[in-house]
Amino acid sequence: MLFMINTIFEKSSGKCRVEIERREIQSRFISSTCVLLCFFSIAALAEGHFVPSAILFLVLCFSAWIFFEKRNKSALVAYEYVITLDALMRDQHVN
Repeated sequence: MLFMINTIFEKSSGKCRVEIERREIQSRFISSTCVLLCFFSIAALAEGHFVPSAILFLVLCFSAWIFFEKRNKSALVAYEYVITLDALMRDQHVN
């Protein structure tokens, strides 16, 4: 299934492909931000700075929420895109 999705994705071009790539880049950026916030929160806690650690943890929670929301949305867009391309390819084979 993954091979079929990659093959269809490589053959296609246009706005949907750019949209999917943009969402993947945003997802990577937000996940990197979450890792850094987690590291800084633990480092601040280890140094005894409880208030900054708590603030960093809250920001981490919001960032994680955004990450999972964007990840879910990008997966739905990619699935819709693949389903649409598959339907178009089937229509071409029928005609």
